[in-house]
Amino acid sequence: MFDSQTTLLLATVLFLVLPLMKWLILPRQGSWAADLWCLGGLMAGVGIVLLGLRPKVPMVVSFHVANTLIIGCFVCSAQSLRMSLGKHWTLAGWAGRMVLALLFYSALYEWTSDAWRGVLYRFTLGCLGVYTAFWAWRLSRHIHSLNAALIAGAHLVVGLSLMAHSVWTAGHIVDPSPFSNTWDASVISLVVLLMTVVTNVSYVGLVLDEAASDKLKAQQAQQAALQTQLLDTQLTHLEKRGRMAIVSGSLAHELNQPLTAATMNAQMAERQWTLAPAANPMLLRLLDQIEIGVERTVRILQRIRGENELVAQHHERVDLQAVLDRTLEQMAPECHRLSVQLIQKRSPHPLWCVGDGLGFSQVVINLLRNALQAMATRSDRRLWLGCHAQQDRVMLVIRDSGPGMPTDVIERWGEPFQSSRHEGMGLGLAISREIVTRHQGQLQLRNHPHGGLEAVVSMPMTTGAAA
Repeated sequence: MFDSQTTLLLATVLFLVLPLMKWLILPRQGSWAADLWCLGGLMAGVGIVLLGLRPKVPMVVSFHVANTLIIGCFVCSAQSLRMSLGKHWTLAGWAGRMVLALLFYSALYEWTSDAWRGVLYRFTLGCLGVYTAFWAWRLSRHIHSLNAALIAGAHLVVGLSLMAHSVWTAGHIVDPSPFSNTWDASVISLVVLLMTVVTNVSYVGLVLDEAASDKLKAQQAQQAALQTQLLDTQLTHLEKRGRMAIVSGSLAHELNQPLTAATMNAQMAERQWTLAPAANPMLLRLLDQIEIGVERTVRILQRIRGENELVAQHHERVDLQAVLDRTLEQMAPECHRLSVQLIQKRSPHPLWCVGDGLGFSQVVINLLRNALQAMATRSDRRLWLGCHAQQDRVMLVIRDSGPGMPTDVIERWGEPFQSSRHEGMGLGLAISREIVTRHQGQLQLRNHPHGGLEAVVSMPMTTGAAA
């Protein structure tokens, strides 16, 4: 038979010493969970010491406070394990549980005999031991820790032993004191001693396991961040390649218009020279148009090469009516070739807005060419043009007598590489909308009730000089 007094004394020393050792061994691993576990060990040690000092201290201390502290050991251990699992913990909640433990033991002390008080008290401790084992087992499954499993096993053995002892000895305990030398008190003291050693040593390993797990997660997170950064770099390269493809397509689209016009003018000048090899006003005008088209091509190339953007924001005062007039003059050969009837409503006054004159010219040319191409297969080719002021905005309206735009296309107009023509690249409207939007304007397309497609450009009107 083991000496229960010596066994409990040794357990008390371990309860008091091991928490201090853990605080010294794990200074950098400290947390509220670890601190709460160490506090529970200290409470158990102090409680057992107070139980041994019953003849020398007041009864309220040696009974009520001492047993409340022992119950608090299990409460702190279980709550520490729950905190390691991420469960919420508050100081008020812990204090409330300690008050409940004090009230519970006070009720046992007042309403039960010494024998039954010991039975019910040990059974309660056994239930708390099983409860602590449950949370330790959950933690072991969560972080795959053998140390947590050992803690669960030790508390389960203690809990079941206390519960079995309470049931086995219910009602006929000769001496309910844990310091008695009866066989049952000796076994319980030995089990408590073993639990103290196993749980405290395993808890040190558990904290180290958690530190290793956190380090592994940090390394995995760092690796994931590196992979994400690499993926972002790859996506950036792909995006740049996509932008280059759009810029290249835009360049081809924009240069195709002035070069085509210049070629047609040159061909017409050649025919005129063949018919009448003498200088005449029409030949000079055609040569002027060729010069304007080539100059515009050079400006577009310089703009894209110098700023890597399709349209740069060069702010100046621009008369939108004058832009329309110059564009019509440039497109006159094409209108003459298609026998287009122009129906124009001019504004008697300049319509000023702030922006890039070259960009506005690109928008008007795109809209006019779309209108001419839409009417190419029609017998009745009429083009309505209007430029007027409406409140504080300048409105430019271009309407053709073509077939209009299909419903499924008009819902997605302006998207790059979306075109209603097989030979089209689908960039003209996308470029035009981008230019207008950059100048705080709006470009709207709609099928006119009387037929054809109507394009409306709305720009903020200004009366002063551009900043």
